[in-house]
Amino acid sequence: MAFGKRFKPEKKSKYGNAKTVYKEMTFDSKRELERYKKLEWMLLAKDIFKLRRQVKFPYESTYSANGLSLTIKNSYIADFTYYDKGGNFIVEDSKGAITKEFALKKKIIEHTYEVKILLT
Repeated sequence: MAFGKRFKPEKKSKYGNAKTVYKEMTFDSKRELERYKKLEWMLLAKDIFKLRRQVKFPYESTYSANGLSLTIKNSYIADFTYYDKGGNFIVEDSKGAITKEFALKKKIIEHTYEVKILLT
C-alpha cells in the first residue's frame, strides 16, 4: 500500500451484493457473474447464441384519475438476453431477492414485449 492512500472496501448494496469485475466487465453481484460464466460455456458449446448483457427494455405506464392522465417513461435492464437452440428469445435476470418494484416491472415487460423473464 502506498503512503497517503487509504484502503477502500467494496461498497455493498442494501441487499449485500458487491460489484465484481471479470474480463473488464462489471457485474452487480457474484451471483450474476457466476451465471455469466455458465452462459459463456453454453455459448462456446453452441447451446445458446447471441448472448448480450445489460439489455435495456424501455416502457411507458399511463395512469388516469379524475379526468387527468399521467404517462411515466421507464426502463428495465435485463442481466442477459440470448437465443436457445430452438431459436427462442430468452430474457434472464439473476436475483437473490425479488422486490415489489422488480415484480411489477417483470409483469409490465412480460406483457409489453411478450417474453418470459427467467429468474436465476
